[in-house]
Amino acid sequence: MSNYQNHVVLPAISVWDEKQSVIKNVEILLQHGHNNLFLTNCGLPTYVFLNIYKKIKKEFPNDNWIGIQTKFSSPNNINYILTIVDGLCVDNFYEHKLIKKDYKDGVYFGKIREKTKSYKLTAQSIVPFVDSILLPISVSSDMQNLIKVIDTKRGLGDKTLTLLGEVDIDQFSNFLPFTDTFMVENFDLVLLDDMILIARWYDQINKIYHMVNTTGFKDGI
Repeated sequence: MSNYQNHVVLPAISVWDEKQSVIKNVEILLQHGHNNLFLTNCGLPTYVFLNIYKKIKKEFPNDNWIGIQTKFSSPNNINYILTIVDGLCVDNFYEHKLIKKDYKDGVYFGKIREKTKSYKLTAQSIVPFVDSILLPISVSSDMQNLIKVIDTKRGLGDKTLTLLGEVDIDQFSNFLPFTDTFMVENFDLVLLDDMILIARWYDQINKIYHMVNTTGFKDGI
């Protein structure tokens, strides 16, 4: 049997204030089949942001996975937040070894600094403390981004890699073979729908490839 895992696309919704129609945006994404998504805190106090999160989770069925990206917080606060959210990424926090999580807690995305001497060594150092490594994709050239992604991939072990950024469909397609999850900051329904279709097509092709390989045939189908 193959242990191949499907790619996950996580649209990120920016949350600027309590008056913003966040619930409406979440509803739109769910109607388009995006049942996994992230809410990004854009400056709200943590307790206000968490109240918005709780309201959204109450509004929609529990089978929808909703994670959050919030600003820096203390390890104790992070440990608490992990008990009430589906997933968590914390901006400007890199002391991942201080996080103590239970298997029942939400998925912890450990962020790598955007500029580091060795992405491989950095990934290796935090792998024991995170569920998935989160790597921001900068606005630099695709080649620089690709080198960064591949170097990080070498240090992952059995953990997944999540890419974060605003990407177009060509960048999405180019990075697909090297990552497991995309946290997409573009709130563009057409683009997101296209990404889902491409990811499903890519995953289906790879499932067939892995299935054929496990049968022992050498020449494909």
